[in-house]
Amino acid sequence: MAAKRTTKRSLKRAAARGAKKVAKSTKPKASKPKASRPKTSRTKAAPKKKPAARRATSTQPRPVVKQAPAQRPSAALASLRPPGPQKLDLAKLPVSANPAALSLSRLVWLELTTDNVDGERTFYTSLMGWTTKDTPIPSQATPYVTVTANGQDFGGMVRLPGVGGPPQWTPYFLTDNVQQLSRTAESLGGQLLMPPTEIPSVGRFAVIKEPSGAYFGLIDFLQPPAPPPLDSHLLLGPVHYTELVTDNPEPALVFFEKLFGWTRLTLNDPDFGTFYALQSGTRLVSGVLPRPPMLADNTWLSYFEVADVDSAHQKAMSAGALERLPPSEIPGLGRFSWLLDPRGALFGLSKTSSYSVSGN
Repeated sequence: MAAKRTTKRSLKRAAARGAKKVAKSTKPKASKPKASRPKTSRTKAAPKKKPAARRATSTQPRPVVKQAPAQRPSAALASLRPPGPQKLDLAKLPVSANPAALSLSRLVWLELTTDNVDGERTFYTSLMGWTTKDTPIPSQATPYVTVTANGQDFGGMVRLPGVGGPPQWTPYFLTDNVQQLSRTAESLGGQLLMPPTEIPSVGRFAVIKEPSGAYFGLIDFLQPPAPPPLDSHLLLGPVHYTELVTDNPEPALVFFEKLFGWTRLTLNDPDFGTFYALQSGTRLVSGVLPRPPMLADNTWLSYFEVADVDSAHQKAMSAGALERLPPSEIPGLGRFSWLLDPRGALFGLSKTSSYSVSGN
């Protein structure tokens, strides 16, 4: 009996030990707790932001960036060409230095400076049918000769001033401030030949030599003359056109573009080559012509309207004028010729029915 009890106890103990082994082998191993992470959605994470730029209070110096000077808008001068090489860089000066001159800068007077007023008076009145009248000048022995055509005073004749120069028909352009525009002309490379001078009961005027050597006038009338009608092909009285004849067109063009705010129109003719018209707004006011070999000096060339260019040309030569260009035709512009009057002043004859021009 004792042996049986011993065997039973042994079997129970063995069974208990086996159960413990089985339980130990099947119990899951304990793992170390992991740090909890926030749950995120399955959408793609946003890219990391770049660090913000340092504030202005940073001790590091900020780089200095040079900015180009602001340009003044000017629709009228959008097509302005850069000037060629020259001592004075006109391109760096303000465009349209006197904006108010844009509406004023038109031909209002034409003056013949000569060493023989009486001879010139006889020549032009006989050729053109103009009339004249004398106005005494206190500082001069000879009077100022006012020239009239069709009842309109448009010009004058006077002895050569102290500034000298060859005889020429000098154009005067209207402004509202001779003093200011004279200073502007000097800053653009012009030379002041006669400073602003008072004309009693008339206004003020000045005479300036432009960069290529020809001279012109500025004038502000107390009572400015009325502009010609928009449909007129004449600029002033019998004057159809006035242009600067020069051996150096580009500086002259830039000078007048900047002084008056004029814009250029480039024209080409198979016989006469390239020349330039100058406009104030949409109105033709002047021009620049490269000087041809038959002309010796840089000067102004003004064209007087006549009924028949050919007959007037022959009449002028019979009275002592010298031919520089025989009567010629430019399609679309009309018929014209060039002459030197008996004292050597250049002028033109023209016959046309329109002042309109077109170019590139």
